Amino acid sequence: MKPIKPKYTSLVKAEFNISDRSKEIIKQYANYTKFSESEIVDRLITEIMDDTDFVIHLKEKRYNRKINNIIFQNTPEPVSAAPTVISYVKAD
Repeated sequence: MKPIKPKYTSLVKAEFNISDRSKEIIKQYANYTKFSESEIVDRLITEIMDDTDFVIHLKEKRYNRKINNIIFQNTPEPVSAAPTVISYVKAD
């Protein structure tokens, strides 16, 4: 038997304001995929790295050591169950 490693290595609690529509889309997609809402958000944000212009922009930043250590690590970080707390407020 291989040893079982922890699923989540580094969790960050964050708070964002999103629209009711976005919250409902995330909720319904989570129900559809059987992933948690946090996992959905984490996966979608990770897809931003497919934007090559954005990646070039990050790599061209003058002081990018911290960025390289967090974003461009060699081993992909597993999707965490609860990395982000998203609060949403109804617009008046």
